[in-house]
Amino acid sequence: ITGTVAPRFTGTYTMKVDAKGRMSVPAAFRRVLEANDDASAGEDFSAMQVIVGPHLRNCLQVYHMAAYDDILDNAELLPRGTPERKRFEDLFVVSAIEMKIDKDGRLVMPARLREKMGLLEGELTFTGRVDHFEIRASETHEAVEADLNEWLDAQGEDFDPLTLLPPRTVGAP
Repeated sequence: ITGTVAPRFTGTYTMKVDAKGRMSVPAAFRRVLEANDDASAGEDFSAMQVIVGPHLRNCLQVYHMAAYDDILDNAELLPRGTPERKRFEDLFVVSAIEMKIDKDGRLVMPARLREKMGLLEGELTFTGRVDHFEIRASETHEAVEADLNEWLDAQGEDFDPLTLLPPRTVGAP
């Protein structure tokens, strides 16, 4: 493999949020945000888009600006005025909130987002999802892990998760 690989969100981190909604974003995630945020270059913060909505079930999705711009570019391919485009916009555009991480690596999560997650203070789990990361109350994350383990048990002992990936075409990077 040649060329530069863009930084991606990977791993799972547990962080605390205080009563004022302040939390530290994991350093590994901050590096990805910084690497993909040309608009904030030289500033004391990194910008990101936080997606909130009923489709996320007690979870927030956080995209760096370049990934969110890619999503919007794809959304523009949907024909105007169609129900699909309107639904997509309701879920990914209307519900998006631009937030910034301060120079100390902290994010202040508004009370309405914390209420949506059922967490006014305590532990949050940050999980990397390649082009974005998710934030959940740690108890909710434990339920997601239990569901994954149940699914894995149903796959059989010889299951290889790499079989979930589509085959690469010849000459593709």
